[in-house]
Amino acid sequence: LNNQIDTQKRNVLKRKEDLKEQQEIILEVYKEKKLLEIFRDKKIDEEIRNALLSEQKEIDFSFILRRLR
Repeated sequence: LNNQIDTQKRNVLKRKEDLKEQQEIILEVYKEKKLLEIFRDKKIDEEIRNALLSEQKEIDFSFILRRLR
């Protein structure tokens, strides 16, 4: 009976360790995912800003050309 109890205790401890390792892995993956989302959002914002800037430059150029005529 003591042998079974000791075996079960070892199994429980092993499962706890495995669970802790899995939780650490999940946490790291979550952090990496969040970091990638932040970089992606910044890149999208930058692309939108560049597109708007380019469009504004075209509008300004057209306006200046009309004023010069």
